[in-house]
Amino acid sequence: MNRYHFEDMYIGMTESFQVTITKDKMLKFCEISGDVNPLHRDPVFARERGFDGRVVYGMLSSAFYSTLVGVYLPGENALLQELRIRLIRPVYIGDVLTVTGMVKDIREATKRIKIRASVVSKIGGGGGKRSRYNGWVYENGMRKIYFIAGASSDIGTCYIRHLCASENIEKIVVIAHYNRNRAGLEEIALQYPQMSLELVQADVNTSSGFDKVIDLVQKKYGVPTHLIFLAARELRYKRITDFDAESYLAEINTQVVSCASILQAFLPSMAAQQYGKVLFFLSSCTIGIPPKFMAEYCSVKYALLGLMKAVSVEYGDQGININGISPSMVDTKFVRNVGRKVREMSAESNPRHRNLMPEDLLEAMDFLLSDRAIFLNGVNLNMSGGGSM
Repeated sequence: MNRYHFEDMYIGMTESFQVTITKDKMLKFCEISGDVNPLHRDPVFARERGFDGRVVYGMLSSAFYSTLVGVYLPGENALLQELRIRLIRPVYIGDVLTVTGMVKDIREATKRIKIRASVVSKIGGGGGKRSRYNGWVYENGMRKIYFIAGASSDIGTCYIRHLCASENIEKIVVIAHYNRNRAGLEEIALQYPQMSLELVQADVNTSSGFDKVIDLVQKKYGVPTHLIFLAARELRYKRITDFDAESYLAEINTQVVSCASILQAFLPSMAAQQYGKVLFFLSSCTIGIPPKFMAEYCSVKYALLGLMKAVSVEYGDQGININGISPSMVDTKFVRNVGRKVREMSAESNPRHRNLMPEDLLEAMDFLLSDRAIFLNGVNLNMSGGGSM
């Protein structure tokens, strides 16, 4: 036990120690706390919900902050008075925790010391490749569950194929929503039989919309880790004098209401896990001057942008990253009704002198859906090649 006095402390002073999480520690914590949640006690139950095994109590991992202060930094002359913690990823039995604290501030008048601390976990045995900060791992350790609304779109099928090629497909689940076009998704399922690909049909323009899909996901998979919103109706150029209220409301239902319904269902559970990635597909029409003859389309995309920003503020401090991507015209079946001349004019006006292809979006999608973008929230990523600013 250390015996540092207040006068011994200095900013940057650091101490650390290691501790292994054992079954005995889990049992004792259960007896003390009375927390008998099966996620902590039943490995089968935990695995069915996407974890690698019994999840270590977050407060058990956090209890070592008390040890840090009372034994190491400063030691016997100190009491822990305030603690602010954030549990990001799960710890499992057998993991080795490294608890580190560094003095960040010293208040002479009140004799208080502020310490910045972390708990980093190495996979059991100490030889694992991946680390867990303050507790939990999705990127490499825990099964990722993707819920893709509008997965039958060209961008959706392209991204699912990309996941199959770039991920350990035995570690991911893709819940692929479609309305009418199932063929492209079935082709992927046949090509990658070892992948867990769940095809779910729903007409998001109906009052029930995603209700049955949400119910299926919650019962079968629990909480998605990644939400991607691609659902939209085919693009049509219209003057405001041709405004069609019925068509407009159908587009609002397809893109905005369905999105809000899914977020309403899953965000609280994602927040409880302190982890989630959400990606909205917007449009470069939300950046700079909007194009002519697209009043309906632009106003729907602005509504979606507003939803994205509002929700990112509401949940951005709960371990969830919520961002949007705004490409200029992408050559897909979504734009087949705008006419060849319009598509060619769009390509020529782009600084890259072409329209985007679905493959051009993959790296940006990967980034925004990964932990590399942990400090991005409420971002509307401009992918117009400089055509919109």
